[in-house]
Amino acid sequence: MNTYTFFSYNKDDKEIASDIISKLEARNVNVWHDGSLKSGLNWKKQIFQAIIDCDSMVVCLTKSYIKSAMCRMEIFLAQCYNKKILPIMVKEECWEDLNSSRELSSIKDLSVLNLVKNEIFGLKVTEEDQLNKLVGSINNEIVDRFDNCELFISYKAKDAQYATKVADDLFQLGIQTWIATLAYKPGENWQSSQWEALMQVKGLAVILSKDVAQSEYIRKEILIAITRNIPIYPVLVDDSIIVSIDFLREINEELDATRSFEMREINELQWFYPNRGNYSDMINSLGQNFEK
Repeated sequence: MNTYTFFSYNKDDKEIASDIISKLEARNVNVWHDGSLKSGLNWKKQIFQAIIDCDSMVVCLTKSYIKSAMCRMEIFLAQCYNKKILPIMVKEECWEDLNSSRELSSIKDLSVLNLVKNEIFGLKVTEEDQLNKLVGSINNEIVDRFDNCELFISYKAKDAQYATKVADDLFQLGIQTWIATLAYKPGENWQSSQWEALMQVKGLAVILSKDVAQSEYIRKEILIAITRNIPIYPVLVDDSIIVSIDFLREINEELDATRSFEMREINELQWFYPNRGNYSDMINSLGQNFEK
């Protein structure tokens, strides 16, 4: 039997669904959709059987999809048969609407392809990048770069571009870095994948910017690093953002003011400054410190 992915969408979204299906088929993905229904046979039974036999399900999330009992039934059946679910958000963001049913609320735990904003964990990307990620997940492609990672990059979404550059530049020095923007796989449990990576790495780099002390996820990442007794490397944001000494003082005060001992721990460590010398010097210094 040929492998295929089931494309689940609401009829109100047929135009945009057809466009995505065409783009997937152009990338040699075998897609089953309602256009595959055979005349003269029970259409619901055909859909249910197609879900049972598929390898994965692409879910085209919209407000109209979430309101549809039939669409929710398709997700329920895919979950019961342990199918890989690959959610993509189109037309409008509908995160809060996902709480309307048990089947849909669990999707919030998965990495959702956001074609509304075209971003991955804060990093702006193209639709082409997004679709290539989706095809990779459909085909179960493995990216060797993220096997046996050594250094986890922790950051706030607004610093995603800078954090990704730091991860890439350290990778060029031979350090296997893990960062959500690059390691991201549509359909995986994004929290589990991050915690698993953090339990394997040998160090944690934290990108420091304003309000970082308020991030629950960064606090958790620091906590894991502390309990694992692995080194933590605080890295200040791009020097173009650091406009005055007040900026540094405010970050310092925020870290001190928090009731989180994880954040106060950061203030006791030597920070890496991109504006002391230049950015390349900072990256080389960070690389050398990590390799010691």
